[in-house]
Amino acid sequence: MSCEVVSLSLPAGKYVFTVTSGAHNEDSSPQGFTCTIYVGQTGLNPVGSLYIPGHSSLPLTLVSVATVASATTVSVRCGGFQQTPLPSTLSAVLVTNLIQQ
Repeated sequence: MSCEVVSLSLPAGKYVFTVTSGAHNEDSSPQGFTCTIYVGQTGLNPVGSLYIPGHSSLPLTLVSVATVASATTVSVRCGGFQQTPLPSTLSAVLVTNLIQQ
């Protein structure tokens, strides 16, 4: 089950997004944890994921880029089985040119 951990309201433009997040695994066995950046309702690639050992915490950093066509909310949704998200941040840097390969 995923939940929104952070969001920003942004005007149209070309952005580089950086997310810092992570989770604490409340279960005794390793569990997966995943975060996705959403522009409106559209999930961006790459998706950040990791496996967290039982009763442990791990950080996660995710970087992605997107062109936002009109003002919208950019959000980050994270989750996993018996995972408690750590405090999260979302940074959006407005850029003039965005070249993707």
